[in-house]
Amino acid sequence: MGTPVALDLIEQVSIKVLIPVSGFVINYDTELNSYFLKEKGVDFKKINKNIKQSFVIYGNNDPYVSQEVLRSLTENLRVGPEIISDGGHLNTDSDYKTFLRLLEIIKKEIK
Repeated sequence: MGTPVALDLIEQVSIKVLIPVSGFVINYDTELNSYFLKEKGVDFKKINKNIKQSFVIYGNNDPYVSQEVLRSLTENLRVGPEIISDGGHLNTDSDYKTFLRLLEIIKKEIK
């Protein structure tokens, strides 16, 4: 739910950086996500205007979200993805207890 909620907020306020990890905005028929995405559309024209920079990170073998769904976010944000080989969903189930690449981006962008 993180990415759809963040994008909903970004339609209303400007931010410096967005870094969705395994993020999506297409309804791929999971109960909670489907409800939110059906009830509230995403206005990428507003979102792209309100974000100074975006990074989209996902694994090439995500067990929950298809590559097509993950790729759609990069297309809508007009950025190239950073795809992590064998990253899975980039969560603890995929052995991501720490995520050094994400920390690097955050440290660089908050200056």
